[in-house]
Amino acid sequence: MMNRRYWRLFLASIPGLLLAIAGAVWSPTASASTDRNGPKGPGLNCAYSLETAAVRCFATATEAISFASGGTVAKAPSDFRDAVRDPKLTEQINNAKAPAVLIGVEYYLENYGTPALYYYGSHSCTTTISDVDYYSAPLPTVSGINWNNNIRSFAAYNNCWQRLYDYPNCTGTYYGYSGYSVDLGSFRDRAECIYWS
Repeated sequence: MMNRRYWRLFLASIPGLLLAIAGAVWSPTASASTDRNGPKGPGLNCAYSLETAAVRCFATATEAISFASGGTVAKAPSDFRDAVRDPKLTEQINNAKAPAVLIGVEYYLENYGTPALYYYGSHSCTTTISDVDYYSAPLPTVSGINWNNNIRSFAAYNNCWQRLYDYPNCTGTYYGYSGYSVDLGSFRDRAECIYWS
């Protein structure tokens, strides 16, 4: 039988034990943050075929865009944020012809911050959004990055409008159709399926 003295010590220690457990489970510094740093290293600009799932990764946006446009757009800036702001380059990307056309670029960070995933296909999208010209579901893991729930901005090209879905079977809440977003806001890090139309 437990000694009364030890019993009192045991009971007295319970509040401290509960506080310690609560502190481990909840901490004001453990709240989710909207800021993060993207992965580092080479090969963070990857081109992905929507028709064959072939992947090629590059050190710069210049190389990725050239590959995803079948060599048509060979002089894009090495940082794609500069390309997005250049209307002449956007026009050049939008006028690329088969065998490869850039359909959409997904970004790991807001404001078109790399890593970036360059989706390409063999033709532009049609003029209506009542059909689906391309889709990606669930999103791929490329160069060590699982793109599911890791998109914060995007840009679409070649007559395509993009819609992002919450779930890998293209159901649930969605964002778009839209031609671009510099910051998905409340839809950051939620997409698991993309339609282009």
